[in-house]
Amino acid sequence: MTPSDHMHDSCNFTGRDFFTWLLYPFSIRFHALHHLFPSLPYHNLRAADQYLMQILPADSPYRDLQQPSWFAVARKTLATVDRSAGSRNPTAT
Repeated sequence: MTPSDHMHDSCNFTGRDFFTWLLYPFSIRFHALHHLFPSLPYHNLRAADQYLMQILPADSPYRDLQQPSWFAVARKTLATVDRSAGSRNPTAT
């Protein structure tokens, strides 16, 4: 994978709902940022994310990685799986 592909294969969980907190209680919520800067200490990820969100332009690909919760990512993943499964297995009438 290219670095860009690798980055887009992950996301940052920006929300703090209960299940996202339960699954990602530490700064690993910034998973995409961790992949961009793997040597950045985990306790600095939140500040780095805030800084990037302040300075990056509105059309930055990094902004696409921000997801409100684990559920939002799960919904997108399941929708993608459903679409691809439907296109591979057309129903016969």
